[in-house]
Amino acid sequence: MAKSTRKRRTQRTARTDRASHGARGNVRAAKRAASGKKRKARKASGARRHGKVRTANVTRASRASRADAAAAEAVHWQHVRTALRDRGLLLLADARLPSVAGIVAGAPVRGSWWSHPQGRAIFAAARHLHEHPDVLACALLDGKVTFVHRRLWPALLAVALAGEAWQTHGLSPAGRALRAQVRRRGEVDGAGAAARELERRLLVQGAEVHTASGRHRKRLRTWERWRQDAGLAAAPAVPPEHARRLLEEAAAGLGGPPAADALPWRARGTRAAPRARTGSG
Repeated sequence: MAKSTRKRRTQRTARTDRASHGARGNVRAAKRAASGKKRKARKASGARRHGKVRTANVTRASRASRADAAAAEAVHWQHVRTALRDRGLLLLADARLPSVAGIVAGAPVRGSWWSHPQGRAIFAAARHLHEHPDVLACALLDGKVTFVHRRLWPALLAVALAGEAWQTHGLSPAGRALRAQVRRRGEVDGAGAAARELERRLLVQGAEVHTASGRHRKRLRTWERWRQDAGLAAAPAVPPEHARRLLEEAAAGLGGPPAADALPWRARGTRAAPRARTGSG
């Protein structure tokens, strides 16, 4: 009987020990889990702090980069504007003559300026010129985009409206048809070889415009329509001969005789001839 009692006590003690050991194990496991959660929380907090610091650094660097770009753009614009004001004419891009691309890049740009490392800066400077009220862009020198300062507008308009032989002789049928359409409507959308032909001969004023859909299109206007839009006097006060001489001098100042020879009436191989008189005598 006593032996049986001792056995039961031993069994109860063993069960109690196992239960106590299990409880202690559960407590230790709970502590480890809590400690793990704390470590994860500290790591997450540190990561968030690091992320915030990194984001702040990136933000500051981005702001500094934008500030540097804005400062550089302002300097480029000042140089380009001064060059056009002093010379009267300035090409968008040319490997030999002074141009917006060359001024911004610091050296002549050969090939497409779009692929140049300074392509965005060149575009920004050109955009400022296109939008400036004292600047007109037309295909004046060698058929390339040429910016013309306001002080030469009367001369340019006198030459464009003269209707001389170098403008009309040998005009293609497509060019004649498009010119008639522009003259009839005052303003049309046009592109292709016929539009370029009219622009190079100064028979129309062409401009790139942005549509509401974000596309670009070429707008062709008569010079009379452009004159009205620009708010100029009804008729050029400069005789065509004197107007040509003013533009030739400005082109020569840009790049010597080769630049003057790039003007359309000289590039076509003949001096501009006066329009034939009508009537007798």
